[in-house]
Amino acid sequence: MSGSKAILFLSVLFLVAACSPKIRPVAPVSAKTDEQSNREKAEAEKAAEAAKPVTETPKVVKANRTPSIALLLPFDLDHVDLSKNTSSKNLLKTNIAVDFYEGFKLALDSLSGSGQNYKLTVFDTKDEVSQAQKLSQTAAIRNSDLIVGPVFPAGVQAFSADINTLHKPLVSPLSAASPANYNNPNLITVTPPLEFHAWRVAKYIQENIRPKTVYILRSGFTEENKYILPF
Repeated sequence: MSGSKAILFLSVLFLVAACSPKIRPVAPVSAKTDEQSNREKAEAEKAAEAAKPVTETPKVVKANRTPSIALLLPFDLDHVDLSKNTSSKNLLKTNIAVDFYEGFKLALDSLSGSGQNYKLTVFDTKDEVSQAQKLSQTAAIRNSDLIVGPVFPAGVQAFSADINTLHKPLVSPLSAASPANYNNPNLITVTPPLEFHAWRVAKYIQENIRPKTVYILRSGFTEENKYILPF
């Protein structure tokens, strides 16, 4: 083969080699599934959350507050005469106060036995209007959750006038006077007013006895007129 033909042959050979497709090996790629990706993401978030400093919120513990009751009774201990010459009449109001206190304390003891506790504070009204007014300004009474007393109408009238703005329940345990006389929306009367008794008696007489004439004995006081009206 001549030199020119050899060069031509080599040129054609190189040209064919250059135009032929090249095939390169591709490195295998490890494809991750969605489940694996989600798992790794969740583990990363969990690790980041665990790395955060933990701040504990202090727990507020509410102390159990014991309800307080103020009991106002006419013991009149400053004037009690325990000598032999003292009549039962002189101790009448004191005995009423003592009897009521014993019954009230018995009721509280019964409630305490069922797990309910109360703080009871007892005050002596001395059955005096001035003392009732003085007690109405006492902090221990004004801060009580429940006020029971005074017992008699004059004391209730004087006491409730100064305690009206506190909006606390005030119990009149024995007075039969109408709540309207005290102008205190927080007043609770245990004994029905005398007007109710009069209306009930009149109704009973009209429905059961049906007399032709009813005689009413009066003492002459104007206050009695409202008890006569039902008849």
